[in-house]
Amino acid sequence: MGISKTNRNLNYRRHGQYGSYGDKNLITFQSKVDRELYEKFDVIRGSMGKSRRQCLEDFFQDVIDQYDSSKGLFQYIEGG
Repeated sequence: MGISKTNRNLNYRRHGQYGSYGDKNLITFQSKVDRELYEKFDVIRGSMGKSRRQCLEDFFQDVIDQYDSSKGLFQYIEGG
């Protein structure tokens, strides 16, 4: 009996599992941004005591809330 190809790599994860979370509701999000803008953001984020993930999720929620208040996004999605 040999080792299957998928089990040879100790870092192998099945599709849909991310890091140690194993939570299928999480995704990896990457983007290139202006370095100076990020450095300013990182200083402010640190002073707020928030992680990058917390700040990004807060930003996503703010954008969704702003759009929803002007366009009724969730009414459209929910069929109402």
